[in-house]
Amino acid sequence: MNNDDNTNNFLDSHRLPVEIFEPTLLWPVQVQAVRDANGYCVKPELDPDEPGFLKSWANAIKNGAENCWRDRSINYPEDLGPSYAEYLYFHPFVRNFLYATRDDIEATQHNNMYENRNLKILERVQQKSADSQLLFTYDMHLPQQGDTFELVTQFQIKRCWLYLIDTRVAILEIALRHQCTTNSGSTTRDRRTSNDKKSSPVDLDLSVVMKLQDIIRRVYSAYWDVYLNSATGNTVIKNHHMPRKIELKWGHEPPVTTEFGNIQATASEYPGDHDSAAMVQHIQQGPHDEWRKSLSGLPKKTDQTITENLHAIQEQFEYLSCHREPHTHSVLKKLIYPLTPVTLSDSSERCCGLNFEHIQDDRIPMMSYIAMGDLAPPAKKGNAARLISNGDWLRLAMLDDPGDSAVFPYSPDFFDENYPLNNYAYDRFWHPTGDAKDYAQITHGTRWLCSEFSFLAVGTANDRFFTDGFSGALAHYHHHYFSMFMIGILHRASLLQYKHRLAKAMNEMMDRGKPKDERDFNFRKKADDLQRELLRFRTMYWFSEVSNQVQGQELFSLLRKHLNLESLFNDVSQDIEMATELIASWEERQRSESAHALSVVGATFVLLMPLGLLLEKILEGAPVSINITALLAVTIILIGILMPVISLPNNWKWEWVWLTHLMRKTPYALRYSLSVLCLFFGLLILTGSLIVKNAESTSGEASVEKTSSKKP
Repeated sequence: MNNDDNTNNFLDSHRLPVEIFEPTLLWPVQVQAVRDANGYCVKPELDPDEPGFLKSWANAIKNGAENCWRDRSINYPEDLGPSYAEYLYFHPFVRNFLYATRDDIEATQHNNMYENRNLKILERVQQKSADSQLLFTYDMHLPQQGDTFELVTQFQIKRCWLYLIDTRVAILEIALRHQCTTNSGSTTRDRRTSNDKKSSPVDLDLSVVMKLQDIIRRVYSAYWDVYLNSATGNTVIKNHHMPRKIELKWGHEPPVTTEFGNIQATASEYPGDHDSAAMVQHIQQGPHDEWRKSLSGLPKKTDQTITENLHAIQEQFEYLSCHREPHTHSVLKKLIYPLTPVTLSDSSERCCGLNFEHIQDDRIPMMSYIAMGDLAPPAKKGNAARLISNGDWLRLAMLDDPGDSAVFPYSPDFFDENYPLNNYAYDRFWHPTGDAKDYAQITHGTRWLCSEFSFLAVGTANDRFFTDGFSGALAHYHHHYFSMFMIGILHRASLLQYKHRLAKAMNEMMDRGKPKDERDFNFRKKADDLQRELLRFRTMYWFSEVSNQVQGQELFSLLRKHLNLESLFNDVSQDIEMATELIASWEERQRSESAHALSVVGATFVLLMPLGLLLEKILEGAPVSINITALLAVTIILIGILMPVISLPNNWKWEWVWLTHLMRKTPYALRYSLSVLCLFFGLLILTGSLIVKNAESTSGEASVEKTSSKKP
């Protein structure tokens, strides 16, 4: 059923040319300092609990990869053009986060550098941007040629920047520009045996753009489909949302290549049946030797290709099994180096003392600038951007792969009945037909698209405003809206890492392998740290509005809605609030126990006071040694009485106070036993002191009587 509302006024996506395609990836990760077995930072200056740790992190990254990164968070805005307009676009409290403040300038003016202490920006050094390229190899159906071919798309890396924020989040920006797409000449059927095919250029159209948007943002393969292609008889092991290969060319450095394990093998090449579960189990067990045997009759290049893909599949599976963390492909690891993925055990390759952990799924949030080209005959006359079907508009917004332009990517009931693009398209400056006066045509030719992991600008290449990089839509895309989208990504990533850290702290508190008091103390400290960090985040970085401009307000509100920020923020706030309430209940209970113990101590002293006075009277006139011994005995007796009832506060640092250590580490049964022993030995010593004193008194009286009897 056709479910599009512009059935008679659209073209299939493969018939719509694209002249400019500039995607930008914004990959958020959680950064953490490498710690030893005792939980201490390997490099103490990188401890995030220390003030000014962000500067230490930036220095560690620059020093860890010599001449790879340089500081960019200085002297902004740099010109009177787009950066000047960007600076003035935002509210002052937003500028205080994005750029250096007056306080920052005063603190660093002796260096003639404006250093932002909340946000560090590092630029990956490249000799010439033209020398840095990313190449994606993937399979795609070409309707013009009626078959599925292997395509290779080459992107220029315009810049690679790393944003470090003191919420312990980093965002890697990879800005790309499409250069060319070529057809290797090999189909999925003959690729493995036809090595003499010649490549040919492929015109960039909207279907290729949608395919590229779907595959270039993947960090790892989330799954593999394993099935038998009944048409060709081939066994297919593939993730349709992943490229077959990515190759990074960075200047004069050796290329870095990543295989993703997309395989098509003929029925005779697979050593077993075609049951999906059996194939997956076979791959997990390491089938490389059996595959090599079965491929002995095939060309050497084919054997090597399938073996590399099998290694790629097993590498991702083993990494997840060993480290409980998704595998990051080598191209992204190269670009974010010296930050390295977190592993189960420390590794010497972490030369900078920092590692990163995935904070979202395999899909990197992405921005795209798409300028449609002129239609070629015999296509319909008109503006190419306005001949995009609603189904393809939705695919663009949600970064879905290409499909039938006449239908929606999902059920029609999923979208707004009256206007399917509602909540996805922002059309303040988009004329619905383009049949308007010249001024309206110039200023109403830009459509902005937004979803939970995308922000797109779509227009036409012959629109002067849309392609104006100084004050037009292109400048807004690279500056105003880039910062806006980055803030949204930062908000979500920071909240997710707060939730992750709180869950980790709670899990450690439930660990029965450590003493309860120690676990409670550590949880109290981590919860207090999170509460302070969330307060700082809420007051300094949490924005419900970023600009006084109406368009900025509306776009940011749409972005926040898709990112589900309000609900996530409330969820994290409530979790941390519950943790603080739990700690408050502990403190209240402890105060009650302390008050009870204090009353017991007071009662003990009241009861012992008459005994002390009696003891003082008994020991009157005794030697100093006996008095000291009796005092020691009384002290031991007091310790024995107080040991079962005294509980020292949890906020005492038990590792520094031996008595607190004893009181917390000693089980109650042992404490009662020690109390009885103290009472026994205290009474024994006191009794002995009294006996000695009486004996000395008796002998003294006897000697006095003897002396007096000898007198005349």
